[in-house]
Order: sequence, then structure tokens, then C-alpha cells
Amino acid sequence: MGLAGIPASGKSTLARLVVASCNRQLNHAAVVANASESPDSDTDASSSCSVPPPASSSSTISGRQEGRATASAIAIQQDGWRYPRSFLDSFPDPEMAHRRRGTHWTYDGPAYEAFVAALRQPLPAHRSTLESDATARLGEIERQPSYSLKETHPETEGENLINGNQVPTLDIYDLTILRAPSFSRADEDPIPSSVPILPSHRIVIIEGPYTLLDVQPFSSAAQMLDEKWLLECEERVAMERVVRQYVECGSCQEEARERARTNCMPSTWYSHAHF
Repeated sequence: MGLAGIPASGKSTLARLVVASCNRQLNHAAVVANASESPDSDTDASSSCSVPPPASSSSTISGRQEGRATASAIAIQQDGWRYPRSFLDSFPDPEMAHRRRGTHWTYDGPAYEAFVAALRQPLPAHRSTLESDATARLGEIERQPSYSLKETHPETEGENLINGNQVPTLDIYDLTILRAPSFSRADEDPIPSSVPILPSHRIVIIEGPYTLLDVQPFSSAAQMLDEKWLLECEERVAMERVVRQYVECGSCQEEARERARTNCMPSTWYSHAHF
């Protein structure tokens, strides 16, 4: 899902609320499904819903989850695909690049498009996707080691025992994990590969100013989204929020208003014209 809007329109807040709501409903559905499938479960739905599922319970939701964990939702910030400040120094006009940072051409559009394309791939295809030029450019899909959930009895070192009974090793995620970057407001730079997209993440919300932009390569990425939301906000309200954010990050009022006028306002007008 893509959630777009002008700067400081409330995209991150809305994304968090949607993720929290989805996870509540998905967790409730998993509890009900687990209780109804248990041979010892009560037929009374109200009593069965009060019992949480065990950590290793499987869900019937298909796709990336593969029956390994309860399905869940996650939000990703498109700001993670901003170019680092050091990279802006290599632009033909570094001063303008830094001053206009946040406009669409200061984002790594091809890497973002490659991430969305990889996100749409079924799990078994992720390995072959690594060989494609786009995903190789992204460089954020990697094979994770298998992790085992074990409880070792002190008298039988090395054996997998639970409650004194030997059981097969449980592989938690012997699967390919896709990783997204995030953005540090404190450092004002992206953090590569810092957000793992697990097989259980059945709903992925990407929020940012250019998720629905009709300019390449963002438009190609937008076409791959299942759901598209545009959050509207008055420019005056949004700019007041932008100024407050700049002040909280250390700018004085005058500098914050100038940055909002020369950077965020042009980006806002461009976004409005190309959503």
C-alpha cells in the first residue's frame, strides 16, 4: 500500500494508526483460528478468544507468511531512499542539491522502484530476483541464516528438548528477508537495510511524499501497489508543522521559515501537480 501526501500532512501518524489497527485485527483472527483448530478448545467463541495462541502457531493466511507466524502489518518511510548528504556533494550543483533536499530528484528513485518490485515477488522467487539488475542495484535482499528455537536440557547438552521430550528443531525463518532503509531525523541521513520485512508481514505500508508521483521511476513503483491513499492537508497547516519540526531539530524561527519557503513549498506545489 502507498500512502502519499505533502510534507507534514500526517502520513507517518496515519500509517502508525493503520498498522496498529491491522495488527489488532490480525492478532484477534489468529487467536480465534488457533482456538477453533485446537482439539481442546471450547466451542464458545468468547472464551476461546481469551486464550492467546502459542508462539509457534500457524496461520491459514497464505503468501509470504508460509504458515510460520501470525500475519502482521508494517509501515516503511519512503524517506529512507533519500540520497545521503555526502552523495549530494557529487551533484553538478551541490549547493542547490542540499538546499532542495527532499524534492523528488534527491531520492534514489531506481532503488525505491527495485524495492517495490522485489516486495511483490513470491518468496521462492526472491533468490532469482537477486540476479536482476534492478535488485542488484538495491543491494538490500540477503539470505538470512536459519534460527532454531531450542531448549537444551542441562544433562543432555546439544539435544533439543522441551519439557524433557525430544522434538525436532523449529526453524523460525529459513527464508529470504527483504530489508528496507529508514531515515534518521537526528543525523538527517538514511540508515541502509535497517527495517526487515519478514514473511509474516502480509500488509506493507509505504508512506512518503512520492509514493503516488506520476514521474518515473516513482510512477512505475506506484503501478505495482495494491492500494493507494492520498492524505490531504491544508498547505498552511502543513507548513506550520514543517517550521515546528525544523525548530525542534535546532533551526531558529527565521531559518526554519526560510527552509520551509524555499524547499518544502516548491516540493508541495510539484507534488500537487503530479499526484
